[in-house]
Amino acid sequence: MSTPSERLRNAYRRVRHQLRRHDRNHLVRIAVSLLRESEDPARSFTAYRDHPPWLLLLLIKWALREGKCRPGRSPKTADFESLVHMVRDMDSVSIHLPDYDSLHLALRRYIVQQGMYQDPRSYARFARQHVLFNGLDDSDSLHRTFRDASGIGIPDYIRLSTALLWAFAERRRTSISTEWFSLLPPPLSGLVDPFLSDLAMTADEAQAWLRAVEADPSVHHEYYGDSPLKHHPLLNDAQSYLPYSVRLLEEALANRVYDVVRQADPPLFMHRFGPLFERYVERGLAYAGLNYACEREMPARHGDKTVDFIAVSGDCNLFIDAKGVELPMAALLSHRADIVRGRMKASAIKAVRQGLDTASRLLDAGRLGGLQLGTGQSFLLVVTFRDFCMSSGRDLLRSIGQAQVDRLMAEAGTPPPIPLGNMYFVPIDDFDSLMSMTKDGHDLARTMARIAEHDSQPDTRKMLFRMHLGPQPAPAFLVDAFESLGLDLETKLIQAEAA
Repeated sequence: MSTPSERLRNAYRRVRHQLRRHDRNHLVRIAVSLLRESEDPARSFTAYRDHPPWLLLLLIKWALREGKCRPGRSPKTADFESLVHMVRDMDSVSIHLPDYDSLHLALRRYIVQQGMYQDPRSYARFARQHVLFNGLDDSDSLHRTFRDASGIGIPDYIRLSTALLWAFAERRRTSISTEWFSLLPPPLSGLVDPFLSDLAMTADEAQAWLRAVEADPSVHHEYYGDSPLKHHPLLNDAQSYLPYSVRLLEEALANRVYDVVRQADPPLFMHRFGPLFERYVERGLAYAGLNYACEREMPARHGDKTVDFIAVSGDCNLFIDAKGVELPMAALLSHRADIVRGRMKASAIKAVRQGLDTASRLLDAGRLGGLQLGTGQSFLLVVTFRDFCMSSGRDLLRSIGQAQVDRLMAEAGTPPPIPLGNMYFVPIDDFDSLMSMTKDGHDLARTMARIAEHDSQPDTRKMLFRMHLGPQPAPAFLVDAFESLGLDLETKLIQAEAA
């Protein structure tokens, strides 16, 4: 009997064979056009259902990497629809549900695959990048690394990105030329060439690059994982620049500084980004009006680390650890708990251990300096920059196995100071929403108690933390940051377009 990997590989070969029968450039143009329709909020659900955008994006990548220039061999509508159905059917030959160590691991692949298109469009992420990085000095090592890699300093890059988003997401342009950028005021208009060189590739350049970075890819990871096109989300078609996907472009630009520096210099990134991320999380706590203490105020035993913050709401304690890291694709998409466990030791498992250890030492004292700790429930929030695609401590159990979680909890004593059901892995988007809710008058202690209660029952349990919160406005400091970026540029661009 064939393995899931062999079945997926054979299905991919059949798709590749069909791709190579048609002209690569025409395939890409058709897929980009359909992607634009499926991403258009004014379109009916039919476009989204018939042509799932994540599958179209995968087809674009495979056409670029494996396709051939065949002038006059443009695919007919039936040919392209057949390709879409072939790619859609690959899901049925992938790893079957009984082969996953838990239902949670089986469902997580779809969150990774489709999450970008399921979340409501928001510019909060883009504004967050401005808040995180814009204050860096020109001589800062992180700023220098980004400038060396991209050819442009961080503030100018973010401003140019704002103009690009305005053109494609707000004005709904299908493409732009270098002449369009001449509408921008100096010095931005003089930085267009390195900016576009960093984001765009011709089809031939994209093919060479994809073949280099994906020499022997896992089809399973390709099918369910992130698209590498986020690193170069624009197609340079004879000096006309168009996004493969507007949502992909938004995602790429929102995390551009993070992704570029992390790839260019991983040790520097780990050293510099952690403190910046902690400072951002603290800004959220202050914005919500919470009483809190920082890591530097907490006593630590020799060799031990504490969480980054303790916040108090009513009689509730929140132990908060900021983790400016992301899980590798192997941890997000694996069907085996032992593989996930091995990839999470330095992130999720370490954060839980720190939270339990800090709570064990501090709760008995009842006070930390001028901060009076609550006598009610305690929670652990592990705030991550990228989504770990799991919500509660129970999801951790389903991800790494019962025995490992039992061992972790036993280290903290009986009963543990923070129950497993009171532990949450909260991506920064959701943390911002939680702080915004609190700022708007929602009692944080009651909110967390409600979430924990709902997650304890199968009928009300949620796969992701944000599902407990519902749509929330971005914090005012992110709204202000985005407006400071966009309002003056938008006014100048509208005036220039009208001239």
